[in-house]
Amino acid sequence: MTLPTPGSLFVGLMLNALGMAYFWFGRRQRHLVSLLSGIGLMVLPYVVSGAAWSLGLGAVLLGLPFFVDF
Repeated sequence: MTLPTPGSLFVGLMLNALGMAYFWFGRRQRHLVSLLSGIGLMVLPYVVSGAAWSLGLGAVLLGLPFFVDF
């Protein structure tokens, strides 16, 4: 197992912070898509190891509540 690079650590930290904000907003406003996106953003850095993949999938999860609404 290799150690994470500083770039991937920084991306993981930012995605966790944004995920926490999305989760908090989704819980307060009872908006299911934001809540699930927040959970996904918080779990993503633990599942995906590369910074590029984390950024790409994080961008999809960040934009999801703006395009999907139910």
